[in-house]
Amino acid sequence: MSPFYFKFQFRNVEYSSGRNKTLLCYRVDTAGGSTEPLKGYMEDEHATAHVEEAFFQQVIDAPTVSCSYGSIMLHICEHNGKSNFLFVCKHLHFSHDGFSSSLPQKSSLFFQVLPNYSSSQELDVTWYISTSPCVACAAKLANILKQYKKLRLCIFCSRLFEWEQPEIVEGLKAMVSAGCKLRMMKPSDFLLVWEMYVDKEGQSFTPWEDCQENYEYYMEKLADILK
Repeated sequence: MSPFYFKFQFRNVEYSSGRNKTLLCYRVDTAGGSTEPLKGYMEDEHATAHVEEAFFQQVIDAPTVSCSYGSIMLHICEHNGKSNFLFVCKHLHFSHDGFSSSLPQKSSLFFQVLPNYSSSQELDVTWYISTSPCVACAAKLANILKQYKKLRLCIFCSRLFEWEQPEIVEGLKAMVSAGCKLRMMKPSDFLLVWEMYVDKEGQSFTPWEDCQENYEYYMEKLADILK
């Protein structure tokens, strides 16, 4: 992503006016580091499909740079030297070097986002996300963690979504009770995302003026929610 896009979407402001997307940067590590981590990022539109659910659906291995369908935009990541994309679509449209095509969901190019994953396999999934999950996504994540006991999910949030709403509070509590580690992003976490997921164009990262202050504000709110 571009430096401007990162700073706009991930800025940990209290009121996120104009930010109608959720950005999710991910890293998947296997137990013992036996394979290279799977890394990348994805984004959505709040009005329809959400990235939290899309992440646990499917991935495509194809020589594309970026692709989109409906409200999900998916971006390149590297895994064992291969380029991958996440998607949650019945049909996917992609383009590369002037060529474009549409592929049906049952194409042989598709496989699950966690290839050959079984309940006995240990995986560490880390998300850096621009805003915390909504009620529906929190419930789905809680169910996934209850089903797959050896899947460990750690979420670092830039902002809290509608944290004053009782149903949001209960949803986040249920997600944490199911085993999710929920944290707020501190300045060093923003730097990590900058280094790993941003096309820096030679720029260095300087935290915005109220970055630390806003982190402390949200950390306090999260502590109140989870107490």
